[in-house]
Amino acid sequence: MHPASEALAQMIAALGLEVAAVKAKAGGSRIDLRGGQRVGDVGDSWLYAFPLSEEGRLRDDTPIRLSCSDRDVYGTIVSVRDGVLVVSLQEDLGPSIATARLVTDDSFLVQRLKDRLEAVRDGTARFHLESAERVLDPADVPSNDLEPAPAVLVGDGRLNDEQLSAVRRSLGSQVTYVWGPPGTGKTSTV
Repeated sequence: MHPASEALAQMIAALGLEVAAVKAKAGGSRIDLRGGQRVGDVGDSWLYAFPLSEEGRLRDDTPIRLSCSDRDVYGTIVSVRDGVLVVSLQEDLGPSIATARLVTDDSFLVQRLKDRLEAVRDGTARFHLESAERVLDPADVPSNDLEPAPAVLVGDGRLNDEQLSAVRRSLGSQVTYVWGPPGTGKTSTV
């Protein structure tokens, strides 16, 4: 077995153990919601907005289950901003939702990574072999910071210190990874 294939198999197995550990600890949250309003639809999904008294640990792109009226509907958190939670649901629940319970699963990021690596292993997803070998091979990858040209920072100009650091590192390095929970500004940084 090629060393990269063996390392990939070990990573998939380790991620599977991590998902199981998070689920065993009931990692996630349950939040009672009131006063939901349908605010639109996108393709086969319906958007609902709920007022929130506190945002807690809710993150954009988190898969959810919404329980209301003895029915479970699956979806995703679209955004949590300024005391408003917007979710995208797979079913239309009407113009308003009086009460519901939102259930999240904290293992979703690790599960998505595991799924992606399994697709690479199975040949159903493409990847850049040279970059993958840099990740899996313990050899040093040169890394430096370079100051970006002003044109690189064109946009809303509101990158925070960590985001600017990631931009500087990416300009001076062969490989740079930008990782963070949903809603932390990865897309703006990239």
